Amino acid sequence: MPNPRRVRPRIPVKVAVAAARRIRHPWYRCPSLAIAATEINDPKLRLALVDEAFAAADQLEEPNRVVTVASWPIEILAERGPSERLQIEVRRLLALAASEPHGLRRANAQSWLLHRVWPDVGGRQQVLDAFLATCAVAFGWRRDRMLMLLAPRLATVDSARAAEVVAMIERASYRRRSQRDVDAALAGASG
Repeated sequence: MPNPRRVRPRIPVKVAVAAARRIRHPWYRCPSLAIAATEINDPKLRLALVDEAFAAADQLEEPNRVVTVASWPIEILAERGPSERLQIEVRRLLALAASEPHGLRRANAQSWLLHRVWPDVGGRQQVLDAFLATCAVAFGWRRDRMLMLLAPRLATVDSARAAEVVAMIERASYRRRSQRDVDAALAGASG
């Protein structure tokens, strides 16, 4: 018997879209529209909601916040396409992130973008390169934490690059934990 606390009632898609559109603050409207778009089977309507989500993200003023929240519709494009549109948006958001003067904020935005674009190999590689370039000039425990969380996931698709990420981590406790997580990810992948 299913756990009654875990069963969520299905909200009709039209209701979800209408509710998402009524959200005033773009920080919350963008992911709400993106989540609603995941339930749309019609590619044209789904893309229209993705467009609305990007438009909401673009209403924010700080580059890191725009890129971070725009990662929600990026995930939809990475999973369901169209790939040409994904490439355009990834380039646009990477350029916007590059305008962020604070290295840790830039790395944080790129990290969100990286994890959302993950299903698309080309987009993943492009964002990974930008993220690691930022991490090479940004320092501190927050950067190390982002690298630590990335390494095991990266190990499942590129173990050599994951080893490079682990080596970038300055904080010894984070580096050890990351190496353990990478080893576990590799053992799970081969097992």
